[in-house]
Amino acid sequence: MAAPSTLRATRRHPWRIVIVVVGLLAAVNLLIVAGLRTQQGGEREPLPPEIESVEPIQDGLASSSSSIVVDLADDQTGVIILDGTEIPEDQLRRTEDLGIVEFRPGEGREVSRFEPGYHRVSVLYWPRTGKRSEGQSFSWEFRAAG
Repeated sequence: MAAPSTLRATRRHPWRIVIVVVGLLAAVNLLIVAGLRTQQGGEREPLPPEIESVEPIQDGLASSSSSIVVDLADDQTGVIILDGTEIPEDQLRRTEDLGIVEFRPGEGREVSRFEPGYHRVSVLYWPRTGKRSEGQSFSWEFRAAG
C-alpha cells in the first residue's frame, strides 16, 4: 500500500499528471510537424549523375544579383537557359577543366538582375567530345528575393 505522504502529494496536485500528458502530446506533435516539413523539402528532384551541383539550390532563395552556377562532371559542358531564354555564350563564364558554367546578371547582360519571384533554370549539357544535339537537360526553380 502507498505511503500516506505519497497519497497526500497526489491529492494536492491532481493537475500535475494532466500538465505532463499535455506537454508530451505537444512534443510529439512538434516532432511530427518537423518530420513532415523535412519530407516535403526532401522531395526535390535528384541531380543527374553528370551534374555535381547547382546554385541557387532547387527551391532556394537567392538575391537579385546572385550567380547561376552549374557544376557539371569534368568531362561535360553545357549552356544555361533562364526563364526560357538561352544565355548568350559571351555572357557565360566557364571553367572547362572542372565543368563549371556560370552566369551572373549585370548591366548589358541578358538579365541585369532577377525580378522578385520564381525563376526557372535549365541546363543543356553534353560530353565535351560530343555534340550538343545529343545533350540532355535538367531544370530547377529558385526564388529571387524582393
